This record gives sequence, C-alpha cells and structure tokens, in this order.
Amino acid sequence: MQVQVARSASCASEVRHSCALAARQTRTADIKSWAFVGKDRVARPPARTLRVCALMVIDKSTFLYLTSALAVGGGVGYVVARDNLNVRPPPPIERPVALGQAPIAQAPFSAASALPPPVPICDDSVGTPGDCPPVGYSAEEGGCGALPMKRCNEYKRALKPRVAERAVSCINALKPHERCDQTRLSLCGHSALMNACIEPPGPPLEGGGTAPRNIDTTCSTIVHGCEGVAVRPTQSECRASLMGMTSVGRAAMVQCMKTHCADKGLAGCESGM
Repeated sequence: MQVQVARSASCASEVRHSCALAARQTRTADIKSWAFVGKDRVARPPARTLRVCALMVIDKSTFLYLTSALAVGGGVGYVVARDNLNVRPPPPIERPVALGQAPIAQAPFSAASALPPPVPICDDSVGTPGDCPPVGYSAEEGGCGALPMKRCNEYKRALKPRVAERAVSCINALKPHERCDQTRLSLCGHSALMNACIEPPGPPLEGGGTAPRNIDTTCSTIVHGCEGVAVRPTQSECRASLMGMTSVGRAAMVQCMKTHCADKGLAGCESGM
C-alpha cells in the first residue's frame, strides 16, 4: 500500500479544508497560534485537537493486489492444514552409545522372525512312571493294605507312559490315609486322562473324509453298544476318555461298557480298569 502525505502546495486546498474544519470545532479562546497555507491565514488548533493535518492517498490497484494475495494465501493455508500436506515424519531417535562400546547393528526385519515359535509336539508315549507306593497297613490296622499299589499298577498297564506318569505321581502325593479313598485314586487317573494329548484324525481318503483310527473304531463299538440307554456317551466323549489309554486299557473299556453302560458309564469304567 502506497501512502503519500500531502505536505506540498498542490494539496493546500485539502489541508486548508481539514484545518478549517478542525478550527470550527475549537473555541476562539483555544486558538493560540495561526497557520499560513499559501497566502491565507487559518487557525491552528491545539495539539490535543489536531496533531497532523495530512491526507492519505491510497493507490487502488496496489490495494486490490494486496487483498487478492491475502485471499489466495489464506485459501492455500486452509488446504494445507486440512490435508496435512506439510506434516513431516519425526527424525529417527539416536540412542546414545557408551564410550568404548561399538554400536549394536540392528537385524533387518523379516517375515520369518515375526512368526511365533512352533508349538511343541505333544507325545504321550514319552514318559517314565515312578514307583508305586508300598503296601500299607491292613484293614484291621486301620489301613487299606495293597489297594494303592494295585491301583497304581493298573494305571501303568492301561495308560500311556506320560499319562501314567502323571497318575502315579498324583497317587504318591496323597497322604497315607488319602490313598485308601477310592474316589481320590480314581480322580488321579481321570485327571491324567483329561490332560492327554489329542489324537489326530486318520489320513484323508480319496473320496473325502479321513480313515478311521483305532480309537475311532473302538469308540464306535462302545457308542453302538449303548443303544437304548437313556443317556449314552457321544463319540467325542469316548475319544476324550480313550485318547490317553493303551490298547490294554481300551479293550478293558469295551468290555466294561458292554454291561455297565447304563449304571457306570465312561467315568465308572475308568475307575474299574
């Protein structure tokens, strides 16, 4: 914006008019000095009334150019702020390195390093059951004789090594009077069976489905043998009970379920193996 202050003779009429207008608003008593504009004498108002008699001349083309530039700059600034066009990523953080220590090289990222570690293979055939508890006091002496040792040896024959290891460890952890409790002894075997490894299905067949395994055939025999019973076991329940058993234990379950499907069921036959 070009501002010109009119102080020359060419602007005398404008200055005269401005000073005269200011003088009319000033009382005669306040006129203490006069000003000469050309050959005319006009009253000079006090400094508090009129400090500068000047005329500001504004160039129209310059004013329009500046207002247009301000408008364009405001629009561009709004677009930049809205779309985050001027956002820059933060600089990388440099970790300080101790004196005498070489910087640690970072390994490049790879998809293989992001994968979780493989799940260990569950194998119930690996395990060593401990020794069974010795024969305790007889019934006349307040004990149960060889009951804990007999039940322990049954678990060793009917259960897979790793499952039998857990069952025998559970029996050995019982107190002497607790080993005479049939329910506690059966619970040791049932808890070990429920934590057995899941036996995978058989290999796929050409026509679809999977080939039946020994456990599938055995459970089918048990389930069909319980037909007519109000509450009979399902195929999945049978698999859960037989997965941790050896062939000796599964054969014992088949014989027991033929005659005791209604009264004992899977849990009762487990405790009587």
